[in-house]
Amino acid sequence: MPARPPRTIRRRVPRRQTPGSRWSSDSTRQRSDSTRQRKAAERQYEAAERQLENQVQRLNQKLRTMEEIQGLADQQLLKAEEERERLLAELHQLEAERDVQDSRARHRLSGLDQELRELKRDVASSDKMAAAELSVTKEQLRSLHRTAVQINRERTEVRQ
Repeated sequence: MPARPPRTIRRRVPRRQTPGSRWSSDSTRQRSDSTRQRKAAERQYEAAERQLENQVQRLNQKLRTMEEIQGLADQQLLKAEEERERLLAELHQLEAERDVQDSRARHRLSGLDQELRELKRDVASSDKMAAAELSVTKEQLRSLHRTAVQINRERTEVRQ
């Protein structure tokens, strides 16, 4: 708003009335009253205009403040979204690593299961072989025992 020149205060000087100038002074007074009313209306209009301009300035300032707040909120939202994306990527990476580790563990368990089955089969085979050998050895011992008993009988018979 352009700056206004300072107002000068004019001092009102009372007019002298003359007997024949009654009508002219009334019309002057009426003009002066209407001028005063017009000036008062102008002052009211200017005051209202200044109030509106001040209100517009306050609203513009509030708007700038709200825009700054909105900008900060947008920045925080962007940071939060970036953090979320980073955490999701990290989670996917951890899940992929876990899947690889699970696969390795399953492979190792599968190998261990196969080895255990082979060991069980080998143990069963060796148990069968040991049982067969034990049975053969038992038969041999029985045979030896019979032979020893027979030899002892023959000796006792020969001595008698």
